[in-house]
Amino acid sequence: MPEIQRRHFLPGTPIFTQGDEGDCLYFVEEGRVRIWRSEAGKTVVLAEVERGGLFGEMALIDDQPRSANATAVDETFVQVIPGVLLKLKLERTDPFLRKLINILTRNLRQTTEPLPRLLPQDTFYYDVSGKEKPE
Repeated sequence: MPEIQRRHFLPGTPIFTQGDEGDCLYFVEEGRVRIWRSEAGKTVVLAEVERGGLFGEMALIDDQPRSANATAVDETFVQVIPGVLLKLKLERTDPFLRKLINILTRNLRQTTEPLPRLLPQDTFYYDVSGKEKPE
């Protein structure tokens, strides 16, 4: 059985890249992680995950590639949870709840896919280091 590992990331270090295969999810012990997408040369921040948060789960639930990038904003420590552990837990879950989780994941993915095209021209974009810059 795969084990949970602890990893350390310095600010600006990529954790995963949009399009990667998802084989694990992450629990933030300390620090902050930016979830972002790049489209047409613009960077759009979707979320920031802080201590106690999880990220990287969507690719495990729906067996699709990563829908965004994840980059450490601060010095960050995460627990890397192998996907097989999540899948074992989901298999033991009530079938109704499992279906609900799949539907919510699908809806979230469909909602965030067109996001960069829908944002107004004057939206502020951020570089991965966290510095605000108008495009």
